[in-house]
Amino acid sequence: MFRELPPSQHVDPYVRTFADRLRDARHARGWTQRELARRADTDQSTISRAERGLRPRLRLEVVARILIALDRESLLTQVLRR
Repeated sequence: MFRELPPSQHVDPYVRTFADRLRDARHARGWTQRELARRADTDQSTISRAERGLRPRLRLEVVARILIALDRESLLTQVLRR
């Protein structure tokens, strides 16, 4: 059964879409969260929370480093439009 998330953990649909794309891009490269974190100069917990949609307010600098590491700079345009 699915469990209801408490209101503090509800995830904006836009954040969920970004989280899914982030995870898919990482998986497509065969990287672990730790490897992506190393390449993006951040920590693994940041990647984990971003992929679960629990980190909706990542600093733009961190988002940019993650997308550059994944060679997905085009996604940055979507983030900036939000």
